[in-house]
Amino acid sequence: MLKFQEVTHLQEFNINFGRLKLGKHEFQFKVDGEFFKEFEQDLIDKCNTTVDLIIDKTRLNLMKFSFKISGSADFPCDRCLEQKSYPLQGGFDVLVKLNEDEGANNDEIIFLSPDAYEYNVSELIYDFHILSIPFKKDCVHENHPTCLKIEELIEGGF
Repeated sequence: MLKFQEVTHLQEFNINFGRLKLGKHEFQFKVDGEFFKEFEQDLIDKCNTTVDLIIDKTRLNLMKFSFKISGSADFPCDRCLEQKSYPLQGGFDVLVKLNEDEGANNDEIIFLSPDAYEYNVSELIYDFHILSIPFKKDCVHENHPTCLKIEELIEGGF
């Protein structure tokens, strides 16, 4: 579980769902490197993404949070280790249910106390960014000289 270094900086990610009427509600967040400094991690330093969140409140005690991440982040190339910008994109859904079974959370359902009225989505946004990191990060397709040389060595069997 991640620990917040300074919770007050993440207040903009609080969603007061208690005031939302039934139906769909849209939120948008801009995420950059400062956001990731709030978590004890070293995977993402430079980032420029937009997170679109649609909350579909179908009942007073049930909501669907749909996150869409789009933008980019800098990572070292897997071959030449030069920092490059790579796309971060993904869509993720989570159900939020107000229920007595608070401790039964899993990857798809978050259970909150029946008297809860607010939820901070920053940790979900962090997790979804991590899940959006490209598996393969190389700059061979950009004809980067060092990457091309390494590619030749790999194909030639050293």
